[in-house]
Amino acid sequence: MRKLCLAAAVVLAGFATSARASTYDLDFTAGSFGFPTTVDLVLTTGAAQSGGYVVTGITGTADGVAVSGPINFYGAGNDNLLFPTGNGGILIDGSGIGFNDPGVGPLLIYYYAQQGGYEITNGFGAEGFTITSFSAASPTPVPEPAALALLATGLVGIFAVRRLTV
Repeated sequence: MRKLCLAAAVVLAGFATSARASTYDLDFTAGSFGFPTTVDLVLTTGAAQSGGYVVTGITGTADGVAVSGPINFYGAGNDNLLFPTGNGGILIDGSGIGFNDPGVGPLLIYYYAQQGGYEITNGFGAEGFTITSFSAASPTPVPEPAALALLATGLVGIFAVRRLTV
């Protein structure tokens, strides 16, 4: 019985370390009138969906002003998904990721296939303005609270079994 409890505790501890969210540092410049020129965002992702990861949080600055998100961009159907690449970068699809800039209003970053690059728009033009430089840093693993609780449960089980053997 003790061996079974110990094995269960080890398995639970192993599962706890595998559930993680990730954060991505996204920096870009757009250089267009009325739009932020320098943007530094931290995108937090959650569950996998449609081959990508749902963006569950956006923090950072646009020209020094704090931004927030994600948002549903004017009901445009943006999916707020990002797709990690094998080399530590990310891709954003044509549906885009929406966020709010208090100085400008709702903004959308999206991939514009006809131009072969990323654009940003406020939704009032026929198309957005080209993002001139775009970089994304490798993800930093962030443990989720439920995973930490599961890890703690596994550790308590290990100590309980050990205490019973002494």
